[in-house]
Amino acid sequence: MASIFWSQRSLLLVYTLQSYLWLSCFSFRSLKIGRSVSRVALSASLRDDHEDRPAIPFQFLGQGTQATVKIGCVLVAPSYEFNHYYRKSAIFIYGMGTSNKDDSGDYLIRGVILDHCTPFTLTEMMSEDPKLVNNPLGQNLLFRGGDKGKEDMILLHSHAKLGQSSIGEGTDATGVYQGGWDAVLDACADGKIDPQSCKVFFNYVEFTEQELENMLEDAEDGDAWMSLMVDPDMILTQWPDRGDAWSRLRNAVSQAKLQP
Repeated sequence: MASIFWSQRSLLLVYTLQSYLWLSCFSFRSLKIGRSVSRVALSASLRDDHEDRPAIPFQFLGQGTQATVKIGCVLVAPSYEFNHYYRKSAIFIYGMGTSNKDDSGDYLIRGVILDHCTPFTLTEMMSEDPKLVNNPLGQNLLFRGGDKGKEDMILLHSHAKLGQSSIGEGTDATGVYQGGWDAVLDACADGKIDPQSCKVFFNYVEFTEQELENMLEDAEDGDAWMSLMVDPDMILTQWPDRGDAWSRLRNAVSQAKLQP
C-alpha cells in the first residue's frame, strides 16, 4: 500500500531552508536525563554476514534515564519498541531548541530515522527539478525521516564547503552537514563528490522535552533507548533495509558489553 500512497500523491518536493532556519535561531544545549554519565570512547566490530566490514567507532552516552541527548547523537530504540516509526529505528538528532512557530515555548528535539528507506529514487519523486533529472544524485533512494513535517526535505552530507550548517560545533562536531542543495547538485554533476556521500530525507521526528524524558524512562527487562555518537559514515550510509543501522548499533553495544 505504501507504493500506491506515494505514487498517487504527485508530490512536489521543493528544497527549502526551513530546517536550516529552525537550527540557526536556537540556543543549543544537551539534555541530561537523570544523573549525567561519563562518555566512553569505544570501537566495536559489527560482525554479521560481512566479515570484511571495518570496525565502527562509537561513543556510548548512556541508556534510559542515564542517557545524555545532544545534537549529533543517535538514539537507538529498544527491542520492545512498538511504535510504527520508532520500532527498530536509529534516530539522528540534528536540532534542538525552542520552537518559533507558535507561542508554546516548548523545547523541541528534532531528528531523522536513518534506516527507513523508501523504494523510490530522488528523480522519481522530484522529476519537476530539471537539475536533478540527469544528475547522479537523482539515483539515490529517498529516506522517510519520520512522521512530522509538511513535505520538508532534509539534505545531509559530509562536505563542509557545500553545507549551510554543521551538525554540532567545536568538540561536538559530527562531520555531517546540512543544506546546500544547489551546490551539492552541481558538485555531483561535475563528478567532484560521490552522490553516496549525500542522503536525503522526507520529513522528520520531533519530541518535546517531556516526551523525550517519558520515552527514555520507559524500560523493560533492562532494555531501554540508548544514546550514541557515531562516525559520519554511519549516518550517511544508504541503508537498504529497515532496521539495518539499528541492528548493527545494538550489536556493537552488545559486543562491547555496555548493555545489560
